[in-house]
Amino acid sequence: NIPDRDSLLRFVYRPLEERVVKNLPESGMPMFAYVKGVDLTDSNPAQSIDIPLQAMMARVDVSLQLNSNASDASGLLPSLTLTKCEALNAPAGVQLDTTGMDETDLDKVGKVNYSWQPAVQTLYNRNGAAEVSFYVFENRRLPDYEGYPDKYPYPDSVSIDQRQKYKPLLADTEKALAFRFTGNYVTYNGGVYEATYT
Repeated sequence: NIPDRDSLLRFVYRPLEERVVKNLPESGMPMFAYVKGVDLTDSNPAQSIDIPLQAMMARVDVSLQLNSNASDASGLLPSLTLTKCEALNAPAGVQLDTTGMDETDLDKVGKVNYSWQPAVQTLYNRNGAAEVSFYVFENRRLPDYEGYPDKYPYPDSVSIDQRQKYKPLLADTEKALAFRFTGNYVTYNGGVYEATYT
């Protein structure tokens, strides 16, 4: 029961059916808009209004490649066969109006970890990519490290394109959305390992 406008704006949308993270909810992309001062009377000569809607979910696209400088005689190793994908700390729902909110309130909307079996894909060194996509509600987070909002103190030897590996140090890993995959990794000299990367 939603008695008034303010209650509607605070309403948390959660799909009723159990959701498959690789797909949108069965009812489609949830969208929302809130406008003021709209004239729906005869004095509106256009007799119509345009209300731009905001999508409440995002599609995350991940592209995985192997680009190793060390390889075997065939040039195919190392290789990686994906066995599991996971989306961690995904919001279970979304509040309709998030005006003025710096972070998603996971205590209010809930969070869930999704796990799925990807299509069997084996990646070979410098040979193609595995594409993984999934849909999640927005999980807005501020950086979470000592000294924020000052810039993170990257070591001088770290180039900008190497900063990706520092992200776990910048985020609250109990709340920030993360993608994790597991697979069977074969090294260039034939060693076999189960590898997990987040």
